[in-house]
Amino acid sequence: RIRESAVFEITGIDLCGPLFIKPKAKAWIVLFTCAVYRAIHLEVVTSLSTEAFIQWLRQFISRRGRLTTIYSNSRTNFTGTHNALREIDWERIAPKEPFSPIKWKFITPTAAWWERLISSVKTLLL
Repeated sequence: RIRESAVFEITGIDLCGPLFIKPKAKAWIVLFTCAVYRAIHLEVVTSLSTEAFIQWLRQFISRRGRLTTIYSNSRTNFTGTHNALREIDWERIAPKEPFSPIKWKFITPTAAWWERLISSVKTLLL
């Protein structure tokens, strides 16, 4: 029952913030964590829109590789991205590739292991 897995193939995503970077300007830290190896990838973002999140996700995938499963809470930008990914015709994009869509699973808003990682990040940065 053991299966090899690439780093960040199964990923959890959460947000930390807001951080006040200038008067009237906010930023958030997006925490990507590997559910298998516990590796962490951080991105600083200035917008929480669904469109911005799709761009962060594309950037993350281009750096870290293909995801199979994403775990997140049910924030509106996460659910909006999930809905946008469901509407994509994957067969039309890559008809000859063994390509499966990303599975998105929603967890409770205060899941202990993500909140602990956010606490660790805040301790290191602040």
